[in-house]
Amino acid sequence: MNLFKPACLAFALALGTWGCASDDDSAFNPANLAGSWIQTYKDGQEVPTDDRFVSIYRVNGTEMYAIRGSANHWTETEGYDYVVGGRTIAVAGHGTQLEYDVLELSGSELIYRVSRLVVGGQDLQDSSIYTLRKASVDYSARLPGLWEGHETTDGVQGATHRWKYNADGSYQYFHTQVDGQWQNKSDNAGRYFLYGDYFVSNYRNDANSGVAGNVSEAWNISIDGDSMSWNALRNGKTYSFIMTRVAE
Repeated sequence: MNLFKPACLAFALALGTWGCASDDDSAFNPANLAGSWIQTYKDGQEVPTDDRFVSIYRVNGTEMYAIRGSANHWTETEGYDYVVGGRTIAVAGHGTQLEYDVLELSGSELIYRVSRLVVGGQDLQDSSIYTLRKASVDYSARLPGLWEGHETTDGVQGATHRWKYNADGSYQYFHTQVDGQWQNKSDNAGRYFLYGDYFVSNYRNDANSGVAGNVSEAWNISIDGDSMSWNALRNGKTYSFIMTRVAE
């Protein structure tokens, strides 16, 4: 349980995020809540892609929350329950009690403001408005396989790499060739998470920057046939990759 306390706190603080909407005139349909929601804005400002959170509301009244935690790894935490009462959603679990006022709940967007936040028995304040978008595509059956591609940020072609995504959520990273053979980065320990078109990967020991330890990064992806594109907002700049599926 203690392992999840930092994530629970971040979750609780994050659950106050929405974009601009009228408190009185916004659409509100509780039937739209079930599904996967990806944070996009906080107080009207776009959140960097790596720093977003995901909430999955299930029809049985349970919720899964995921975020990049203090260990610099993406973590999914089950064990939250939620109840909808009027325009208020109450969430509880892992020592957290949270209530937020829904400003808008449509089939594509959720906007809310936290009205009550208790973590470990301590009342906290968060007056931010959070905006989330609902995952509208499912790439889970199209992502597995071997992909080859390169970075295209600022229109510049980077070095070519390969990634093999497996259906069980693991993946291998091939970052260089020796005598014409791709070399698997054996210490990568790669795992990925996919929420519609929001893709997050955990790995270790970044081969490009030389940084040792845990690494987590997130991307918005699009798959069209055997082509895939990635983009992410980091440090006020949009980064991009393109990939092509190759035969194994």
